Amino acid sequence: LGFLLAEPGEVDVVGSLASAIDAAPAYEEVLGQALQNRPELSELASTKGIYGELVTIAKSANKPRLDFSASWGQRSLGLKTISSRGTTWNAALVASVPLFDGWRTKGLVAQAQSDLLRLDLDELKLRDGIRLEVRNALNSLRESSEIVSALRGTVEQAEKLLFLAEKGFELGVKTRLEVQDAELNLSAARANLARAQRDYRVARVNLDWVAGTLGQ
Repeated sequence: LGFLLAEPGEVDVVGSLASAIDAAPAYEEVLGQALQNRPELSELASTKGIYGELVTIAKSANKPRLDFSASWGQRSLGLKTISSRGTTWNAALVASVPLFDGWRTKGLVAQAQSDLLRLDLDELKLRDGIRLEVRNALNSLRESSEIVSALRGTVEQAEKLLFLAEKGFELGVKTRLEVQDAELNLSAARANLARAQRDYRVARVNLDWVAGTLGQ
């Protein structure tokens, strides 16, 4: 535990892992949250927007262009017998019409569209992966909650058996060894329950992460 928490020396833990077992949410509800909140989808959508603009830019390479340029400044001219200094400026309006670029524009457009199509496929794969993650997370949560519920019953049964063993020992019908066995069974049942409660908490956190709502 100290290693996991990056704490030097021994670490004492105080508290309980017991938690209320809530009903697992519906698959459609969690999937909707995941598709809305997962940052991977937002990042991919932004990237697709950029590549969509690149397609537009590539298509404009063979379109007519109208460029304007201007400059302004000071110029001086100095000779042995004469010198001059003054303001100079110039402006130009240039129109260009591409006639044939060796299919360069067509190639650029095809490349940009191919990149955009690849992103569409990546998005489909990502959405399928998220659907699988949601289903697995829900199955894990349901399984861990059922195990916790079952082990709670095991602990209650072990407590009753220990109580009966202690009463039987007081009445002389049970041996000390039988009482010790009941104590060991109760300790083992409680340890198993604690592990199951930990697994349930992990499954709950994992479901929140899959849904993109962790920390909200």
